[in-house]
Amino acid sequence: MLNKRAFTIIEILISALIGAFMVGVLFYILNSGYNVNDLSSAKVAAQSQARMVSDWVSRDLRQTVVWELANNSPSATHMKFRPVLGWDIAGDTYQLDANYIEYSYDGVADTLTRDSIDGAGTVLNSRVFNSIVTQPFFTRNDAGDLIPLDNSVGTSKKVVTLISVNKVSDKGVNSIISLTLETKIRNE
Repeated sequence: MLNKRAFTIIEILISALIGAFMVGVLFYILNSGYNVNDLSSAKVAAQSQARMVSDWVSRDLRQTVVWELANNSPSATHMKFRPVLGWDIAGDTYQLDANYIEYSYDGVADTLTRDSIDGAGTVLNSRVFNSIVTQPFFTRNDAGDLIPLDNSVGTSKKVVTLISVNKVSDKGVNSIISLTLETKIRNE
């Protein structure tokens, strides 16, 4: 007698079902990995931009004196000041550049613009930072609480920069990263 062994239709269907389940699980794992990578890329881009903008602002602020900043009516969305060139020994005071550095935040366009302006008001160069989603400039009151930047910067002698950057992933997920940096301003 001949012994023929073959698969039954039930065995073939069960094998196909198990195979389809395994392919589905693998697809889900790969898709999840892609989603995590997509969101991580957006977060890294937002962190990088927040650090870069924060560094620019802090570097510029360290070049001014508190009375120069306060005299130009700073606010939570705007500040303008002249950088220090050096010390004037004869006048016993800081020697200031004739050009200004001006930062302006536009909440509608979500941009922070850094302009270098000459004494006549002509913009010499400009840099626009995009995807900035909150007003960036604050100081501290007498109690040490955070308040929007104003002429009282002379009291705390500090500017607190809060840079919040929103990057959208390829899948449309918002990734908002905030970086806070406190910069002490010269006060002589």
